[in-house]
Amino acid sequence: MIKNDMDKAQAIAKKIASANDVSIDMRAKISYSSSSAVSELESCVSDLTALVQQFSANTKVDSVNVIQVALALKQADKKSAEVVAGHE
Repeated sequence: MIKNDMDKAQAIAKKIASANDVSIDMRAKISYSSSSAVSELESCVSDLTALVQQFSANTKVDSVNVIQVALALKQADKKSAEVVAGHE
């Protein structure tokens, strides 16, 4: 089988080249920079980066909200204690 045997393919190519004025180059080149798989991977990474940045922003907002709730509860406790102390 020629397609899986590089030596046989090269031997045949040499016979053809020596009998005729033909040049055969057996090298294959793959450019990953123009690969659709790489392009899709870059797109996915870009999307994930945006998601992580949005998650980070949302987490900061949630942290501020939690602190504000904690402060409001502390103030409510203080006012309740003042009311109770005023009725004693």
